[in-house]
Amino acid sequence: METINKFKHFLATHKKLSWTIGIGLLVLILVFTVVLPMFTRGGDQTDLEFGTVTVGSITETVDSFGILDAQPSQSLVWNSDGVVGESAPRVGDEVQKGDVLMELEPSSQDTDILNAYTDILDAQNTLDLLESTDKDYQDALNTVVYEEKMLINKHADKLAWNYGHSSEDRIDAVWDNYYKARSKVWELEDAYNSVKSLDEKDPVRVEAYENLQDGILKRDSYLRALNQILGIPFDIAVETDFIEYDQQVAKVAEARVAFNRYVDQSEEISAAQARVQVLKNKINEAKIIAPFDGTVTAINTVPGELVDGQTVAIRLDDLDNLIVRVDVSQDDINKIQIGQEAAVTFDAVAKKEYRAFVQSISSSGEVNSNGVVQYAVDVKLENADEDVKPGFTAVVSILVAQSENALLVPNQAVTTAEDGSDAIALVGNDGNISLVAVEIGAKSDVYTVVTGEGIEEGDEVVIFNTDTNKDLLNGRIGGGLGGGLLRGARR
Repeated sequence: METINKFKHFLATHKKLSWTIGIGLLVLILVFTVVLPMFTRGGDQTDLEFGTVTVGSITETVDSFGILDAQPSQSLVWNSDGVVGESAPRVGDEVQKGDVLMELEPSSQDTDILNAYTDILDAQNTLDLLESTDKDYQDALNTVVYEEKMLINKHADKLAWNYGHSSEDRIDAVWDNYYKARSKVWELEDAYNSVKSLDEKDPVRVEAYENLQDGILKRDSYLRALNQILGIPFDIAVETDFIEYDQQVAKVAEARVAFNRYVDQSEEISAAQARVQVLKNKINEAKIIAPFDGTVTAINTVPGELVDGQTVAIRLDDLDNLIVRVDVSQDDINKIQIGQEAAVTFDAVAKKEYRAFVQSISSSGEVNSNGVVQYAVDVKLENADEDVKPGFTAVVSILVAQSENALLVPNQAVTTAEDGSDAIALVGNDGNISLVAVEIGAKSDVYTVVTGEGIEEGDEVVIFNTDTNKDLLNGRIGGGLGGGLLRGARR
């Protein structure tokens, strides 16, 4: 207690010295709490900004905008002057390809159109007669084709017995001689049997018998020759295929004779068909005909209205095939693949998002007015409803990458090392900063997925939001890539 009282007395009698000691203590506190941490991070880092490695899910999209179009879509026009007839569709009607949607009043139709109604009857009758005659020609042609195909099969069956690999000409010659000799034997047998009842020494019987024996000898010699060149016995199975081949040759010849009786009238038929089509086209000039299945989305002429050629009558859209064509820059086009999911929103439809997918990708780019190369990408709507209409401005987000439970860093934490590789500046537990190589994954507007050795959730990274940060950090990175130098930050 006495010591304390002496200390108080000392302070009271030395006030100037007391202030000096107090200020000194304050300076020491500032050194330990502010200055020393600065030096442990490499010095001059109060100007650096830092972020944190987090774990989360991220979705990368390529965003663009375009106009919603129905494909196909067409404005149908009148091709002749006249008065619109009474029958007409209504907006919203669904029609089929070939449906007559409007027609001019007959009394107002052009004379050439009215004459075509009469001329087409004669033209169609001529075409029917030609096609009827042509049917016989086509039937005969089909018969020839069929019999020739059968001949190919029978020929293959015949050649399958040629184990001796002899020439077909030689086989045919011996087969022909054998066939004739055998037929001759049958004739000689009939002749001998007719005189067989005569006396054995009767000259007529003797001659018939000797002729028969000579015929048999000749037949058998040809049979032996046939066996030899075929390499197998000429039995019933072999003979059957040989006979069927010869019969098929005869059928082909007969079919060709029948075919040659008819005249090919294909050119006359083509001309007649063209004549009928010309007249149909002339008649259809007074009609509006649906060129595809679709929905009537606009009507521009009404019954009783006087119209002339090229007046727009109806707009027809296929509302089952709604497409948004967007432009994608060359930097992003290789991220796009056919079939990728997309989300579509419209300024004209509030609080609704529609499903879509990438239907096609242009293989060649075009330079826009700003000098940027862009590629056309068609995105098809999957769940369009009555609120969606062709012509709407659409915002399209194409899903190109998605990651879950991934390491995320702020986009501006990703930089490029001197060797061109992707990297981040990682703050170690000791406060030192090192450049760490990373692989870049999906990227959103805020975060980028990274993978690399030694990176963990909660790690601190440098944010390269200015060139000043890069300059402050250069030369003070321990280890790292490319001597620790940075080329530039990613934006």
